[in-house]
Amino acid sequence: MKNFGGTIAPDAEQTRESSNTTNAEIEREAVPLAHEAIHETVARILAGDGQRERGLLLDVPAGEGALAARLLGAGFEVRCCDLYP
Repeated sequence: MKNFGGTIAPDAEQTRESSNTTNAEIEREAVPLAHEAIHETVARILAGDGQRERGLLLDVPAGEGALAARLLGAGFEVRCCDLYP
């Protein structure tokens, strides 16, 4: 199991065993639904001077989770919410 900001997701092997999901579907990255400049701006603001504490963030609307993935990579803990997950 993999933990994505408090949400537990099955790892790729468990997913393959329990469904007919293809490798391409499992390994596909989240597609940004917002303009890329928005993600860049949010990441820049949160990075600040590099001295800011990395805490818990809420990504709303999260879409496919592209911004959340970027923020997780920057060391933040992220929770996601969207009307149409």
